[in-house]
Amino acid sequence: MNLQNAAVATAILAALSSTAAQANGPVVYVKHVGAKPTIVVDGVGGKYDRVITDKIDFYLKLIGDRPKGAVGDGFGSIKVEGRSVSVESAELHKTHLVRTPVMDLRAWRAVNERVSPIKLCNDELSYQKGAARKKFLKEGRTIWRHSAYEISGSARWSFRKRDGAVNVNTYRKTYDAKPWLLGVNVKCKPIGGKATQTTTTALDPSQLPPAKKRKPTISNLALQINPMNIQRVGKWMCPTQLRLSGRIDVIRPFSGDSIFVGPRWLSRKTKVKFQSAKGRYITATYTINWQRTGQQSLSAGGSSKPLRQTLDFKFNIAGADGKLIRSAPKRVKIVCKKPKPGQGNNAPGGLTR
Repeated sequence: MNLQNAAVATAILAALSSTAAQANGPVVYVKHVGAKPTIVVDGVGGKYDRVITDKIDFYLKLIGDRPKGAVGDGFGSIKVEGRSVSVESAELHKTHLVRTPVMDLRAWRAVNERVSPIKLCNDELSYQKGAARKKFLKEGRTIWRHSAYEISGSARWSFRKRDGAVNVNTYRKTYDAKPWLLGVNVKCKPIGGKATQTTTTALDPSQLPPAKKRKPTISNLALQINPMNIQRVGKWMCPTQLRLSGRIDVIRPFSGDSIFVGPRWLSRKTKVKFQSAKGRYITATYTINWQRTGQQSLSAGGSSKPLRQTLDFKFNIAGADGKLIRSAPKRVKIVCKKPKPGQGNNAPGGLTR
């Protein structure tokens, strides 16, 4: 069995082992798609001394079966030697790009040892003698290096602690994909002449720059509040219901829940799901209880003016795991007004901001 077939067999065994280890849960694994990455090495005067390839692109899929009893959609991450990209709910089973600077390759003999692509080409050249060496220098050679970089990932789902519980009573469970090692091609160029391209030296993974921060999925979250119903309370006209309007805009697929929070009050949850960059309004109605203001006999015609109420509201968005992502707060002051002669029940009660 050659080295390439051995690497394929190792990956298959790793997937089977992962399946057996998670027999009671979902199967989660990371799959590489497309051609294997290639690192190009150049030099001059019979010696390799530089890496031409600046970055390596890994095209990977995070694949996971939804577990029984899960709430919402799953999400997770894919990693190449610790450098990761997040995978949102609508992006599972899709191909993702993980781009890294060129890193030294695993040395096989020890977990913490690394070997540079430059050394690999020079070592391979040193093994050649006579005509074989001349051919190597003239034509170059591509070396298949199996088990070069570690690939890993994980997927997470939320579960309710009990039937009918709200988001705060959920818990998350993480399913890890078994790490495996992906091979790469190291292309040693012919080095009979001068190197023609600006080059970089391979980096150790610990020297990698931090990953570029991804823009938040939710680009806008806002809350508007307006009087919805005004009625007579005693001798005063007061708002008795408020209309809460929440606006959410996203820049990519998103799935989660929305809820309005007010004084001693929670609205019903509303499922929020976008397949692409979009926005929508979500509404709820809040009923004001003027008896809580401490006024006596308002409904029986009491003459005291109802106290002004200051109310705090929030429009909250949670992810598929039930964790709060973003909140839009709003404070309003509610006032009652006494009808003027001839106005009857048309006196305007309202809000001050």
